Amino acid sequence: MTKKSFIILMSIFMASTSFGAIPKNKLRQPSSVLLGEGSMKGGQAGSGFTLLNLKTQVAASKRLERLTIDVGNSAAQRLNGPVAYFNVQNDPRNKKIIIDFSQTLNSRFENMHLKKTFLKSPFVKNAEIIFEPQSQTMSMVLTMKKAAAIRAKPLSGNNKTTAKLVLDIFEPNLIKGKSLPKKSVKTKR
Repeated sequence: MTKKSFIILMSIFMASTSFGAIPKNKLRQPSSVLLGEGSMKGGQAGSGFTLLNLKTQVAASKRLERLTIDVGNSAAQRLNGPVAYFNVQNDPRNKKIIIDFSQTLNSRFENMHLKKTFLKSPFVKNAEIIFEPQSQTMSMVLTMKKAAAIRAKPLSGNNKTTAKLVLDIFEPNLIKGKSLPKKSVKTKR
């Protein structure tokens, strides 16, 4: 066997045995609130994930909107344990929020569902989902009507419910000197 053949075989073997950039035992918790430009990450690497569902809720005051993204395993079944590795980026200058899910190969909802879900949103003007096959990343790009602050909270799945990423989008002046409301969100659907 030549040196070149050996290197190619080892590369293929190493690629097939690795499960992600973040070790499984490293659970990352994001910052609680992102008021301006920046990003936060969290979740855990695994062997593949699926976006199962997206729900939105709007507070009666229309100053807070909650997105709940249900995340499943690679077989589109309930995910017990931590949510998939994610990165949430807030770009207030371009009025965009980008949510990346690494190692996510499938989504049970499409762009039409996103557009319909955010039709009456006080914050989201347009939404699209993009799959990047090279990096195996599913990205949700939210174009905002106005600059907003965000709070991300990953929720682990258990025997009754799947893992979720809860993302609150709100007016930045909502929390000057106060904490965010916890129970003031009413279901939109």
